[in-house]
Amino acid sequence: MNNLHRLMQRITLQHRRTLPLTKAVVTTAIVLSTVTLIALRLCQWDAQAKLGVLQEQAAQLAQENTDLSNRIENIDSLESIRRIADEELNLVDPGTIIIEESE
Repeated sequence: MNNLHRLMQRITLQHRRTLPLTKAVVTTAIVLSTVTLIALRLCQWDAQAKLGVLQEQAAQLAQENTDLSNRIENIDSLESIRRIADEELNLVDPGTIIIEESE
């Protein structure tokens, strides 16, 4: 303990003034770091919002895929294929003549 006491007596603290340029550089670095952190946080919020939208779209597409798979499994005859072609796709058998009324 005695050695520590002697060592502490030898140490003198000197206060040096910092240069204005040093203060300006440090202040600029702090401001730029703060602005960068804010910009990164905004980018993160934007990415999270886009992720939410994409997850909703993925869920909708998965449901649509399931629905289409179920429809494919339920097509069991040529008649059901013809019905879908006629009602949903407005297709007709080759050689069929369609007469439409004009207004």
